[in-house]
Amino acid sequence: MATFQQSYCRHHRCNEADFSTRIFWRTLPPHAAVIAVFCGGFRGRIFSLDRDFLSSVARATTVDQVREEIRDYMLDSQNRRWLRRRLRVRISCRRLKSIAREYLPDGIAPDSGSMPSSVTPVVPG
Repeated sequence: MATFQQSYCRHHRCNEADFSTRIFWRTLPPHAAVIAVFCGGFRGRIFSLDRDFLSSVARATTVDQVREEIRDYMLDSQNRRWLRRRLRVRISCRRLKSIAREYLPDGIAPDSGSMPSSVTPVVPG
């Protein structure tokens, strides 16, 4: 199953190394993009959490996995800092999820280990 990064880059005919930068700028709210330019852009120190988050999201193969990564990202203590919390100078998870839905299926990935394919679930009845 293709990852978010692979599907996105195949569709946009871009280098996989450019995935995080492209998604960063697409998901950054307009007011945050202005601030980001003055803070070093994608490589700016204040966006290290966003870069780590996008690296994790890049490997997702389902929208559910993206949701899990979003949950972890939002609970990270770095997101409690004033600039990120009050001014929302961080990527938009809503925008990210919307983009992910264009390239990934919903649900649990078949290789996630939730239930081997050789096991038949027992249905009470």
